[in-house]
Amino acid sequence: MFDIFVHSRLSVETVKTNKLFSLISIIEPIKKDRLILTDWDLTHCSFPSIASNKSNCVSSLFLRFNDIDIDVTTDDGSSIKTINKNQIKLLVSFIRTLEDNPIEEVYVNCAAGISRSAAVAAAISKYYKGEDQYFFDRYVPNMFVYSSLINELAWS
Repeated sequence: MFDIFVHSRLSVETVKTNKLFSLISIIEPIKKDRLILTDWDLTHCSFPSIASNKSNCVSSLFLRFNDIDIDVTTDDGSSIKTINKNQIKLLVSFIRTLEDNPIEEVYVNCAAGISRSAAVAAAISKYYKGEDQYFFDRYVPNMFVYSSLINELAWS
């Protein structure tokens, strides 16, 4: 069985492994009404190069969704969305293929490596190992993401 690791966007770039691995990378959506110009945006709104730079990356999934538990409408009328049903289904399909790959490690990263990535890692651990407490003890998993994944893994 594979090991599961949670990382921030920056720390995943420092991973040095010779083992076969899969990567799930989550970042914020790019707003259509502005260009990405600041260092923060370039750091947090681009996917990590770990997958493309490593020949031992067996599979990767890249998603964009906000770290919120419910959809929000701002004062200016714009909408901030959490993970959607299609992204949940895509993640579940990817999670189910992990056992078919000859991997030893799974890396899950988001901007800070605290909430979205921890939720996905906890759901993967619960699905494959029957336990997820490690991730709840060390991180603050996004409960909407976690429960959506657990429900979809159980019922689809």
